[in-house]
Amino acid sequence: MNDFLKTIQRTDDASLYEIITPEKNTPHLRRLVVSTSQTRELCNNPLISGQEYKELLTDAIGTVLNLEPLKNEILGVDPHGLIVLYILSGGLSFDIQKPLHDLGRKCTITMQSEQRLRKPDGRWEIYKNSYAKKHVPKYNKAITVLAGDVCASGKSLSYGLGFQIAQFISNDLKDEILGDLYRTPDGTLSSNERITKIFDNACDPANPDREKVRDALLERIQNVKNENPELFKEKLPFSNFYFFTIGGHRAEIVLMNYVELLKPLFPESLENLNVIYFEDRFDCIHKKNDEFNESGTIHFGTDLLKRKNHLPAPEYEESVFKKLQHLVHRCSIYDCGSRRFDWHFHIADLLHYFSTIAMLGKNGFSAVDLISEKYFLHHMDNEAAYIERRNKIWPDIKTDHIKKIYTVINKTLTECDLNSGDSLNKLAISHIITILETANYNNSFENIEHLKQFTTDLLNWNNEGMRKKIKQYKSAFNAVENIFEDLTSSYFK
Repeated sequence: MNDFLKTIQRTDDASLYEIITPEKNTPHLRRLVVSTSQTRELCNNPLISGQEYKELLTDAIGTVLNLEPLKNEILGVDPHGLIVLYILSGGLSFDIQKPLHDLGRKCTITMQSEQRLRKPDGRWEIYKNSYAKKHVPKYNKAITVLAGDVCASGKSLSYGLGFQIAQFISNDLKDEILGDLYRTPDGTLSSNERITKIFDNACDPANPDREKVRDALLERIQNVKNENPELFKEKLPFSNFYFFTIGGHRAEIVLMNYVELLKPLFPESLENLNVIYFEDRFDCIHKKNDEFNESGTIHFGTDLLKRKNHLPAPEYEESVFKKLQHLVHRCSIYDCGSRRFDWHFHIADLLHYFSTIAMLGKNGFSAVDLISEKYFLHHMDNEAAYIERRNKIWPDIKTDHIKKIYTVINKTLTECDLNSGDSLNKLAISHIITILETANYNNSFENIEHLKQFTTDLLNWNNEGMRKKIKQYKSAFNAVENIFEDLTSSYFK
């Protein structure tokens, strides 16, 4: 990719950039990267969880809503035409209603539950979507929809946006477009559910039949226009969509796919679909590839990485390299559901990962080996190469500032021997100690037996009906138990 960041606004609170693709026009799609102190802290410190996680994300959205041109665009919308869509449950952490309220703006709330299930072929499907709260205001002017969620596979966004758009289409038009598509013999699927499903199948980047479904749907829409033009006489109100995310490239692919469908449906009202990436447009490896996963720790299709095609804000890149510990995280955000709602599982997930890499370190796997899987380091050992590469993606950033960032990078990468297994083992042990201290709310451990008992209690915490999670808790405990000898020598002097 040759994408670069064009500076829109840089303040003490936040910096806003637009993603530009040379020689490629993307009408009705705008891609932004924003860096805030709140989301830098979230991405660099996975121990932030629960309510604190939600509050930092919500505060970051409030910061963004005060940046131009977004402030003028969103806060200038008539409250009667402002909708916030909550994609359940991950979207609850992006509490957009609160900063809008703080800024004196009312909005209508809609909700859609989405539980994903991974199929044997690696694709995701929505298998639980029974709860929906639909409120479409009787408003015949332009409607703006805001939503937020972590986005790796793009599935939740694809389905959620389809659900929201279905609310703007009359039942007569839905029936004409759908015909017998996805009609079940018992009629269990409503027209809303059916058209949401077809929108999703036409826009989900992972669907191998996506283009076939899209072309068939566009043909049906055109046929309906030709045969029943009166169904399109009423101007459909959908105008703008703003999606806040910590996510990867598939977010904009989903929106681009929707643009192709929405242009004929909303020709007079459609303005822009906007994706607002916090800190970085991360990389996500969607197909299993052992070349990138020698450690065996990458979760394909969900982990957000900083590999070759990521597009970071300068402020974020500098913050990542300020501490060596930031570089060895498995993912830039981890499982947002457990991080927000289930701290036991989140802690178990972290302990399992860091105990795994501690054992890798014992077996000779080095810190630089692991970091290279998570971060594209090929230009990091040479100042001239780094400046050349970053000048291409940050053309508005002065070279002196890029040199300053490289100084931070070089200091961190050379402060210790990262090529030894011992370096990785020590990094992992320091993380485990910090995790346990934080999980214990910073109460001191008196001895190794106290530590063992706390770990046992934490990881064997029982939550009825969560067999898979309990199995992972025990797996994490077994892995931590294997390195208690190291914990003893590192923690209890």
